[in-house]
Amino acid sequence: MKAIALSILCSTFVLAAENTSLVPLNELGGGEFHGFKGGLYAGGKNEPQGAHAEALKARGARIQPLDAEGKPAPKGGIVIAGLGASVCRQVFAQLEQSGAQTAGIHPAVKFVNCAVGGADVNKMADERYWAKALQALTAQGVTPAQVQVVWFQSDDLRDQRDDFPGRAQRLQASLAAQMKLIARHFPNAQLCYHSARHTTAFMPEGEGKSKHAEPRPYHVGWAVKWLVESADNGKDAAPLAAWAGYFWTNGDKPRADGYRWTPDMQVADGIHLSEAGQQRVAKELCDFWSHDAFAKTWFTKAGAATISDKPVPEPEARMKAQVAAAQALKPGESALLINGKSKFAKLERLLATEEPVRLVVYDVKDNKELLVVEDAFHKRTDLNEKLGSGEFRIHFLGKDGQRLPMTMKVPDVVKIK
Repeated sequence: MKAIALSILCSTFVLAAENTSLVPLNELGGGEFHGFKGGLYAGGKNEPQGAHAEALKARGARIQPLDAEGKPAPKGGIVIAGLGASVCRQVFAQLEQSGAQTAGIHPAVKFVNCAVGGADVNKMADERYWAKALQALTAQGVTPAQVQVVWFQSDDLRDQRDDFPGRAQRLQASLAAQMKLIARHFPNAQLCYHSARHTTAFMPEGEGKSKHAEPRPYHVGWAVKWLVESADNGKDAAPLAAWAGYFWTNGDKPRADGYRWTPDMQVADGIHLSEAGQQRVAKELCDFWSHDAFAKTWFTKAGAATISDKPVPEPEARMKAQVAAAQALKPGESALLINGKSKFAKLERLLATEEPVRLVVYDVKDNKELLVVEDAFHKRTDLNEKLGSGEFRIHFLGKDGQRLPMTMKVPDVVKIK
């Protein structure tokens, strides 16, 4: 019996000794962990810098109330969706209840809990997860087109290896794939915030250790850091990844910035949040969005983005501007031109497919097939030249000849002038 007790004591000491070498990213700063520089952002910094700061500013400026179709509307919504697993679900259940009571919050902001218990990044790659997310949005009376901000928290629970930097790099790749899925399902998502995970140092011995034990939650922070620093962050219509606070602490040891996480913030399993923990994290997120220089411009009434007051150009002037933009395309550059304006960027978001796309145009009156363009995304097609003026029905087909689904409902009839 003494031998068993000694063994447990020794193993606990080894774990504690290992964790003492783990330093919170925001404390590490310009220091290194296994040869990798710390800080939440590039260069060992804990605040957005340079191009990333400019991108945050630009993305935030795009956020404004949108109607169900994703069009600017004074009485529309700014939806913040929670995506992830059970802890995210706990936090957003709290935000759905109390988030709207945040002092100074923009009245258009609406929190929607799209998280699903047990949904790690592998399960989130399944379309069944996104079907549940759509159900959650519908239940709250909003649409995917109104989601402009995401808070994401999940992990890869199948990857139970503790190697560094390997595990963090593998998770970074999974997170990058998630950003593309967000773009596909929420075409107007501008920003995706991350906070990494809280420590699981308070976990009791048991089965959960194989999935959640340190240093895996610590590695999640590195995965997020590298996602944020990646040159591909925000590319290909994906939301821009950024930090909304940083949760990890070394057990209950206070960080240099004063942040401390204690066992009473979690339930007995050392993973999920207690009622006090849920309330605390929900408040921390709202406090961040209320005071962050880049977030308060859309999250608060005082700095909220509004619909532009600039006069809408008259049809003739607008047409000239579109034609000028089309003429600025490089010779031979792929484009689908309708009334002088290329629709590629929008179609890529709506179709979200890597396979060749066949464009088929029909006459609205008799449904007669008028034009077929194979592999349309790799060709330059001017529908005004091909068809002349009138109303036409446009379908996009996959390699199986079936219509490709779109990420949001849009009319299939276009008017060519």
